[in-house]
Amino acid sequence: MAKLRSTTGFVALTALLLALLAGPSSALAVRDLHMFAGRFQNPQGLQLDPSGRFLYVANAGMSGSKCVNVPGKGVTCNGASGGVVRIDMASHDRQKLVKGLPSYGPETGNFATGVSDVSLGPDGTLYALESYAPPFQALQLPKQARKLNGSVIRISGGSAHRVADVSRFEILNDPDGQGLATNPTALDASKANGMLVADAGANDVLGISGSAVSVFGPATGPTAVTRGPAASVYVGQSNGTILQILPTGITRTYATGLSHITGLEFGPLGQLYVTEQTTTTPSADSHGAIVEIMPAGVSRCTVPFSDGLVLPVGVTVSPDGQTLYTSNYSAAPAETPNSGPFHGNGGQIAELPADPLCTG
Repeated sequence: MAKLRSTTGFVALTALLLALLAGPSSALAVRDLHMFAGRFQNPQGLQLDPSGRFLYVANAGMSGSKCVNVPGKGVTCNGASGGVVRIDMASHDRQKLVKGLPSYGPETGNFATGVSDVSLGPDGTLYALESYAPPFQALQLPKQARKLNGSVIRISGGSAHRVADVSRFEILNDPDGQGLATNPTALDASKANGMLVADAGANDVLGISGSAVSVFGPATGPTAVTRGPAASVYVGQSNGTILQILPTGITRTYATGLSHITGLEFGPLGQLYVTEQTTTTPSADSHGAIVEIMPAGVSRCTVPFSDGLVLPVGVTVSPDGQTLYTSNYSAAPAETPNSGPFHGNGGQIAELPADPLCTG
């Protein structure tokens, strides 16, 4: 565990944050959790652009019509119903920047996987990450979609272009020596010195330079990754811990005691927001939460109203640090029956106050 700062230092930091956030701009008293945008197909990772004008959403899709019986797992269907959506934050208008991306899941269309994350490069280029499906599934996809399986892709001009095949790197190298397994889940493209990918199946955080893939650092089922203060990298793991990888390459534990981490992002004042997909055994009605960890891990709290989220994935913070957005009902298609496990709720983007001081 990273060493805690002194109490005196924390009091000074709190005083500074209070000064910055005092006044009528604080919205905790008047806002709560609500749906910002609905009718998404299994929404996954998301990101605001630095200006706060646009929100980008990974839309995993709702599988497809070509189905196969997988021994021990049942029927899995495949299609090209995934895509990336851009929402204008002022008008709420949305644009499909790319469609026809791979999507895999049950016949019902819920719990589908496909494009799992989005991230903007420092020059504004939009990248996305495609999850992996074995060849017998991927071969049923259209040829263009098939090429994107398990890859980092660049999105421009309404098309998706493969940048790096991260799943193939695991299949060829198996760096952890635990057998071939790959499940790319999270992407950070924010720095010019290369992208980072969390591969939960391979137990690696991968570095992407051009089309070349290498191991950036080992991790245990990494499910989220973000760059943080002082050039450190933070990795959320499936075991509920967060690693901090220092610029020197030294890895240490930053936080423990979390659950089913699916998102990490720093606020403008150094707080780390952590999305927990569920705090219990995952099911269609599992409630998750967003936990806020204050700088250096000195304290933490659950963001108010976030315990009303259902299977949330990802988190992004408004430029002023006041508002959070997350994919809610991330395992649901746009429409679900009232009698079904999601009780008529479809995939959506939720908005809630950030509570930068952990006052809630």
